[in-house]
Amino acid sequence: MENPAKPASITKQVLILLFGGLILSAGSCAGFLGTSTGSNPIAFVFAIGFATGVVMMFGAVVWAVIRALSGD
Repeated sequence: MENPAKPASITKQVLILLFGGLILSAGSCAGFLGTSTGSNPIAFVFAIGFATGVVMMFGAVVWAVIRALSGD
């Protein structure tokens, strides 16, 4: 007999997204502030990284709220 698949923990997934987004945003913010003087093209890459991290954190919160409201 096979064991039924255990459902994945939503809490763990949300926390990974939340902290991953926080780390990406913090690192990108530091990189942007360090390279923003003058006309350094890498500053744009850090700005994109910061925005991506913020979107990840926002997505994790929205995902958690939707799952909580749906009763899963």
